[in-house]
Amino acid sequence: MSSLIENWEDKELKHPCNTELKGSRDFEGPEQLRKCTDVFFLGLFIFVNAVYAGLAAYLLYQGDTNQLVQGHDFRGDVCGVGNLESAKYMYYPDPSDLTVPLCVKTCPTEASPESMCYYDSEYIRELTEWGCWDSIPCTTFGYYCLPHSEESRKKVVGELYEVSMLVIRAAGDVRLAWDAVVVGVLVAVLQGFLCMKGLKRMSLLKVLIFIAITECFLLLGMTAGLFYLNSRRTYNSLCKEMDSVYPSYCYQTPSDNLKTASIVTLCLLGVFLVYVLLKKNSISLGLDALEASIAAVKNIRNISVVPLLVMLVGLGVLTLLTTVTLFAMSTADKVTLDNNEVPGGKVIDLKYQQGNWWILVFVLFVSVWWLAILSGVSEFVVAGAIGYWFFTRERSHVWKPFWRSLKILCRFHLGSLIRGGFSNLFTLLPFLLLKPLSGFVHTNKTKCFSKCCACTCWPLLCNYENCLKYYSKQACFYLAIFGKSYSVSAKESYFLISRNKSKVCKIMNSISTVTAVLKLSITILGFFVTYSIVVVVSYTPTGTETSTLTARTGPAVVSLILAVFIAEVCGGTIFSCINTLLVCTISDQEMFTGDRRFTPQELEDLFEITGNTAKEPVKVYPRSLSPHNLTNPREQSPDPILSTNNLHMSVWDNYQRQTKREVKPESLFEEDARVRSNRPNKYY
Repeated sequence: MSSLIENWEDKELKHPCNTELKGSRDFEGPEQLRKCTDVFFLGLFIFVNAVYAGLAAYLLYQGDTNQLVQGHDFRGDVCGVGNLESAKYMYYPDPSDLTVPLCVKTCPTEASPESMCYYDSEYIRELTEWGCWDSIPCTTFGYYCLPHSEESRKKVVGELYEVSMLVIRAAGDVRLAWDAVVVGVLVAVLQGFLCMKGLKRMSLLKVLIFIAITECFLLLGMTAGLFYLNSRRTYNSLCKEMDSVYPSYCYQTPSDNLKTASIVTLCLLGVFLVYVLLKKNSISLGLDALEASIAAVKNIRNISVVPLLVMLVGLGVLTLLTTVTLFAMSTADKVTLDNNEVPGGKVIDLKYQQGNWWILVFVLFVSVWWLAILSGVSEFVVAGAIGYWFFTRERSHVWKPFWRSLKILCRFHLGSLIRGGFSNLFTLLPFLLLKPLSGFVHTNKTKCFSKCCACTCWPLLCNYENCLKYYSKQACFYLAIFGKSYSVSAKESYFLISRNKSKVCKIMNSISTVTAVLKLSITILGFFVTYSIVVVVSYTPTGTETSTLTARTGPAVVSLILAVFIAEVCGGTIFSCINTLLVCTISDQEMFTGDRRFTPQELEDLFEITGNTAKEPVKVYPRSLSPHNLTNPREQSPDPILSTNNLHMSVWDNYQRQTKREVKPESLFEEDARVRSNRPNKYY
């Protein structure tokens, strides 16, 4: 197995993309002559969205979101809608037969003989000729009536807590508490907006990062309290006395699950505390990197405008996608059952068939794909603008770099961005799982346990070594700068960072830590605000009673997803800004030396601060050998007699390294005139 590991390493060293970048004398910026990349994925995305548009039109026509909120009667009519507007509650007159429900105005609280009867389709008169039932004392659970007797209550509760019904009720709560979701998202947007403003003012960003760390501690603790409070409310709804009705059976699983969620959240709080303590130095380094980077790019105009526009447009798109998803959940098939004991001889039941679930899976897949693409748009635009600014000599004359980058994206690289979003859906989780395993195997390749791991996980590790390890966010940055296809950008960016690992990896990891804290705070804040409204407050902002909610975690989860998008745009913009500068810097160092480099002084200082630049020890020279009195000894004819000539050359080399003016031989920049004339302003 060690030979297998060595084979992977040898293959990586000999990979055609693992070559240093080269610059030319007439270089004026990265990849000016661009071409369309990954056109196939652009066509695929257009086709998928055309199918999605047609399906959405069908769902909006066929669906009825009232089915998510309230139940239905034996005719398949939704309670609380149309003629049944006054009868909002779903009641089972005979719990032994759950196919014959009725819609009632209120849940009965006492037994009354023959008080529950069939009614006509217009809900005007009772059809007593078909027989009536004695009413069963019930407790109210949302818009459902739960009988008090043990056997009957078990059947009804089991029906309501079936997986499909649980998902549907959660979606119904999203429809009822949509205003709570909006409030949570707006609060997350506000914090994201402040983070974008921090790209211009480092003092503000430092304060926000400190607040974010504190906020994560407080919100995780309070979220654990909300889970526990919700468990008590759920327990009371399912198990406690209500209107003098004492349930004979208590279904505790939902409340127990919420208590478990509370404990898990407290554990996450402890994990976050340990994480912050372990990453204290990394956070400090990340702040230094942010300060140096912001000082370098603070004069770029509109650096925070494009991400905010992407955020607002993205929220509009995601709102539409969420609406379509709710309608997809509400398109149940009407299944007709023969029953001669009901008026009309037929019972219509609303069932969700396998086809309905496949439609829902497709709708969710497209929604998540859009989420990945929209967050990638902001990162690409920022990376492209900063790359254009970085490789410009007269930076004060850079004209609208962000709009230029957005134009390049729409004209050339939309297909690559779509491919990147598609790839991340399937590669992110395997990448995160296999990366530590691969690192362990390579680090301990001579040990028996490592060889055993490589042998056992050979198919997975082969997939990681040949494909997965290349796909990261650096591919998007490299694509924005150099304009190559997504696959080539992923590989070349991976090898570029690998060749300069000692210079940038420490800084990149520190930036990842800082942005992860910012993302986490925005995400938890959006979730917490929505969850606190539906759990603690009696009414939502538009007046909906929270007591009618039966799956309160549903609205909070939707708010969480939208807050994740906001966090990805805001945190991803900061991450993209810093990492693009680092990618540009190491590319510049590979291509040029001395005065031909584009790297701003702030970034040169950053490499020195982080200890990533190899520094020569300070030496004291004899007066006759002072570097300031030396000329380049290579320009002199070597004197075989004087041994001091070699000493002069050594002192000259040390002087050039210390003053960062190492000059490569002129031959490195001499290129074939014919190639240069045909392909101007490009990397080779």
